Amino acid sequence: MFNRIKQLMLHPQAAWEAIAHDEPTAAVLLGKFILPLALLAPVATAVGMRVFDTGWNAEYGYSALRERAFQIATATYIFQIISIYLLAAVFFLLARTEGRKPSFLVALRVAVFGSIPVMLSGALLVIPFNTIFTLVAVMYSFYLYYLGADRLIGIRSADSAMFIGVAMFCMIVLSGVLGGIASSLGLI
Repeated sequence: MFNRIKQLMLHPQAAWEAIAHDEPTAAVLLGKFILPLALLAPVATAVGMRVFDTGWNAEYGYSALRERAFQIATATYIFQIISIYLLAAVFFLLARTEGRKPSFLVALRVAVFGSIPVMLSGALLVIPFNTIFTLVAVMYSFYLYYLGADRLIGIRSADSAMFIGVAMFCMIVLSGVLGGIASSLGLI
């Protein structure tokens, strides 16, 4: 796991070549990558909420009550996992509109490995204003998605940026709907 993450961060094209040949199962992706890496943001957020609380700074501090730290961390963890699977579904369905026929597992591999920088940046959320690093990680994830769509899904390099752009738009809409449902249920 650590070698794959290091390779993705330092040598992404070579990493995607290796990913194309490894073909990990969905269980391996879930157990070795999604579940442990998705824990980083909720744990860091909960620790930050306990340390800094809402009284830390009205402008930069957390806006949630300290007592809700566990509930927020749990919801963050669950929604991060769901988001990766939703992104895989978006990749899978969009690839079909492009005339490609990848398996859902291929789309899941692109979603998981492309999301690694964002999941890693979650560890920095102990301090709320470290979200700037998450923005940088998102940009790098877009690049990884671009490479993965080309290498694993078979989207031509010329079309890969548009493919990722449409996928991210779909994810914004789906995340908004999912967040609205979660909010109406009192989960976040």
